[in-house]
Amino acid sequence: MNLNAPPNFVATVDATGGNSASSIMNRKGEFVGVLIDGNILSLPTNSFYEEEISRSVMVDGQGIVEALLEVYDAGPLVDEIRRTK
Repeated sequence: MNLNAPPNFVATVDATGGNSASSIMNRKGEFVGVLIDGNILSLPTNSFYEEEISRSVMVDGQGIVEALLEVYDAGPLVDEIRRTK
């Protein structure tokens, strides 16, 4: 496996319960990851958002591709994903 492929990242996206598995896009509209969790301080974001303390955890798209290729031997699926542009 390419250990330089980032497995996850943290950001200050405004997320709440039920947002798990949401796609995360950059400013160019490109897919960069999938939301999976948040820190304990993000729990009140159902009512209000605190950028200074709320954090969301995402699986990085590069890590997803690396796992599909090296762990799941899913090269054809990766080829299909890459062709969707």
